[in-house]
Amino acid sequence: MADTLRSVSRGITHGLRDAVFGILVLYKLYDTRIEEVETKRESVSMLARRREAAKVEGEKGQAMPSTGKAEPPKLVHRIVQCCALNGGVFWLSIVLFYKLVLPFLHFTTNYFIGKQTELTLLKLQN
Repeated sequence: MADTLRSVSRGITHGLRDAVFGILVLYKLYDTRIEEVETKRESVSMLARRREAAKVEGEKGQAMPSTGKAEPPKLVHRIVQCCALNGGVFWLSIVLFYKLVLPFLHFTTNYFIGKQTELTLLKLQN
């Protein structure tokens, strides 16, 4: 019994540790990717930016308002969304199992096995 509890607690600990390390690695990789994109964006010369703006203005026929610096999507926000979705699906599967699957199995088991035992008991009494 103690060995089972020890192995279960080790499994939970290793799973939580891996989850935290995975999130940290993703966050670090995401930050380096954002820094690379920003340095690449800064390396474009001012003349190239003006040419691009003039090209877009010529195609559209009107100047597009500049939105300033475009913010990259937040990694933490995406991780929270992913965890919420996974947790919701997991919770829904548990609820469906307890509310639909188990009652159905209970009903079918009672229907087939319960009636047979009643019939067998009636035959034995006669």
